[in-house]
Amino acid sequence: MNPVCAQTSSIMDPGAPAGVIFPGGTSSSGYGTNDSGHVPGPAYDLKGYKTNAFLYAGEKTTIPRTRGGANSRGYRINHSGQAAGQADTPGGQHHAFLYKDGKMIDLGTLGGANSSADDINDSGQVVGQSDTRGGQHHAFLYSGEKMIDLGTLGGANSRGARINGSGHVVGQSDTPGGQHHAFLYKDGKMIDLGTLGGANSSAFDINDSGQVVGSSDTSSGQSHAFFYSGEKMIDLGTLGGGHRAAYGIDNSGPIVGCSKEYAFLFMPAER
Repeated sequence: MNPVCAQTSSIMDPGAPAGVIFPGGTSSSGYGTNDSGHVPGPAYDLKGYKTNAFLYAGEKTTIPRTRGGANSRGYRINHSGQAAGQADTPGGQHHAFLYKDGKMIDLGTLGGANSSADDINDSGQVVGQSDTRGGQHHAFLYSGEKMIDLGTLGGANSRGARINGSGHVVGQSDTPGGQHHAFLYKDGKMIDLGTLGGANSSAFDINDSGQVVGSSDTSSGQSHAFFYSGEKMIDLGTLGGGHRAAYGIDNSGPIVGCSKEYAFLFMPAER
């Protein structure tokens, strides 16, 4: 489940788990957790300039070394304790990484300079975004050998946001008309999920049943949370405000998100 409203939550010293912050540092942020309570994130130095990825597991905190660069950040973790994120390289770029068995693995790029990992499933598959040789930014899927370019919906750029246990990926992609639409990638194809009548949409999460949630523009110009379950987007409305987004959906169906400044929990009816 994704964090609600604030996409990250910070902890300031005192109160940070021992070993999470740099020696002399002051703060750290947690970006996710698994069923064992393990937390990945970045820890900041005293001046707040440098970050190092950490993995907090109760009494022990492992801080993977960067790949020769100055900074690294851990973003997501699976139930096996494998983490994904991004780390600087000696040349000043940043690359997506997979952390497993005590080692940080450089996942490389799609031919360009930079990449970043946004999610990892329990099979160790990683998704995110990478620069291409042609200068675009494309969603990628890594399944143990090399990055796979997921392409776009006809526009220049795309980004993979989340992946479920079946390896299905959601995110957003540019369209030929210059908009961006939520997509579902499965069986080797990127599917345009459309919108709620407006120009743009983005998918933020997918559960193991393939149900997708996110945010979409409506025909009136507002932004509403949506739910997608294989046929078309369902408008979840708002709590009276003009903006609403669904950021997470559990395998059992509950949806969390934000409506204006308020967090919400939506319990779908039996389908």
